[in-house]
Amino acid sequence: MNRPTLKAQKRKILGKTKKLAHDGIIPGVAYDQKTASHPIKLLHGDVEKMLSEASLSTIIQLEIEDQKPSLALVKEVQRDPRSHTIQHISFMMLDPKVEVTIPVGISSTGESPAVKNNLGVLIYVTETINLTGLPEAFPEYLEIDISNLGEIGDRISVKEVDIPSELRLIHESDKDLTIATILPFQKAEEVVEEKSEETEEGEEGEEVEETEGETPEEGEQPEVKEEEGKSEGKKE
Repeated sequence: MNRPTLKAQKRKILGKTKKLAHDGIIPGVAYDQKTASHPIKLLHGDVEKMLSEASLSTIIQLEIEDQKPSLALVKEVQRDPRSHTIQHISFMMLDPKVEVTIPVGISSTGESPAVKNNLGVLIYVTETINLTGLPEAFPEYLEIDISNLGEIGDRISVKEVDIPSELRLIHESDKDLTIATILPFQKAEEVVEEKSEETEEGEEGEEVEETEGETPEEGEQPEVKEEEGKSEGKKE
């Protein structure tokens, strides 16, 4: 499987992030499964390109100089609250022999007749599906076909998604969860307003701090998140 690849160099001098930013370099850190941290630096253009092509739930190949390439997840992206430029990025390197649980993004294909005929609005109830399995088995995204959504109330549930046989849902009951549905215009507006309010509440700016000295607790799985924004599944 072809995965997005990101090259990084070891960072021997910590701090001085302003100089790195001026030189077009983003400071970062990669955590391994033994909770050790590896300070790294990456080209700003390479990171922006990777983030534009993949979601935060996409497993990438991280190539740190003088180290064997590793499968990794973006753990956290810290952005300037005003300019939204990336100030720091951290990764979690994955052991190919150890199972992980990852929210996999959704990609839609086709065209909804209900939307085309102006009958209602297509709403994504969730943009990811949580799956468990070995890192190599995870696809970049899961695909759904919305061309059968022709009436208000029509929906696509998790059980209708083609999930790789090597992966499994966390809970069997998750198969009945709704991914996308057609809502009448008034109801859709209420849902969109609720989501907007939730997003605004979670987007208060925070100061960016260097995190090289911080490592996750033994056995703790770091949370994957992006500051000043949310990861989105790939939709067409």
